[in-house]
Amino acid sequence: MSRITIAGSLIGSIAETQEVLDFAAEHGIRPEVQVIPVQDVNKAFDEMVANNIRFRYVVDSKALDADRENADELPTS
Repeated sequence: MSRITIAGSLIGSIAETQEVLDFAAEHGIRPEVQVIPVQDVNKAFDEMVANNIRFRYVVDSKALDADRENADELPTS
C-alpha cells in the first residue's frame, strides 16, 4: 500500500562492468559489428528475426543527415 518498489539488475555493479571492459581491452576483445545504411534497416531486421546474424548491426546516422539535407532542398508544391 506504500507504493514502494525495489528493483535490481543482474548485470553487476559499475565496478564489475569496468572490470569486464578492462579485461576486454587488455586482451583485444572487440564486438563484431556491421555498419549499414538506414535504407537497409528492414533487411537487417529480417535477418535478425531469422537468426541469421552473428554480429551487431549499427545504423550509419550520416545517411540520415544526408537524407534530411536532400529533403530540405526539394521544392515544395
